[in-house]
Amino acid sequence: MGKHVKPSYEEMLDCAIGVEAKGGKGKVSRQKIKAYLADQYKVNMDSNKAKEQLKEALKTRMDAGLVIQEKGSFKFSPEGVKHFRESYSIEEEGSGSEEQQEADTVRRRALGL
Repeated sequence: MGKHVKPSYEEMLDCAIGVEAKGGKGKVSRQKIKAYLADQYKVNMDSNKAKEQLKEALKTRMDAGLVIQEKGSFKFSPEGVKHFRESYSIEEEGSGSEEQQEADTVRRRALGL
């Protein structure tokens, strides 16, 4: 069998913030992000390489204006919430067709939202 390919650290970070911060509307600590990556993606967060890649992903997302740091915690900016919803095809609750709403419900459950 082929080797399992992980998403980029930016994508994993998006999911960590999106899920742990309940759709990106709250804040999440670096520790929770690390725990999420370790649990969901089996990333060894004790390795220096993983720590450095997470740090770089956070910097990339903050430089792009998608993530905001507040007192050691991270959250999506309004643009980041929009990016997260568009990237993972999640519409605002109650909007879209019945089929879209049903698909979004499945995505929310899968992401733990």
